[in-house]
Amino acid sequence: MRKWLRIIGAAAAAYAVAYATQLLYFRCSPAVDPHASLRDPARCPSCHIEERPERGRPYRQMNFRKDIYTLCTGCHLAPVTHPIDIAPRRGTAGKLPLDADGTMTCITCHAPHDEAHASRRFTGRPLVEKIRDTVFPILPRPYRTYFLRVSNVEGELCKYCHA
Repeated sequence: MRKWLRIIGAAAAAYAVAYATQLLYFRCSPAVDPHASLRDPARCPSCHIEERPERGRPYRQMNFRKDIYTLCTGCHLAPVTHPIDIAPRRGTAGKLPLDADGTMTCITCHAPHDEAHASRRFTGRPLVEKIRDTVFPILPRPYRTYFLRVSNVEGELCKYCHA
């Protein structure tokens, strides 16, 4: 009987340590919001020509130091998963920002200055997050937004351009 109590106690302690680690990670880790530094006004000139660009100004009126693809791939080394530099059919992109020549860029779908997490789902969930939610059911669930402009749980973002 004592052996079982020790096993249960050790399991409870391991659960508590894992829970605390997860909680600290979601509150303190810089990896939780990789774009946090982009919200620092001192970093504006690294992408924008102006020292303090006007927030909310239409994308076509923004003045960037380089083209958007070059700015994004300066940090994101992985290959692009969606074609860029293509023009969606007239009127299909809705309110999504297109480049000055009417073509798609990375920021057509992604808003790099938005929040990294939200209280609602933006996409499907990776297996790791599903396991975390099962093992730690009362842990707060910050859903990753992937900096998408629109939730894409049911393909809503994709439907702006694709029928």
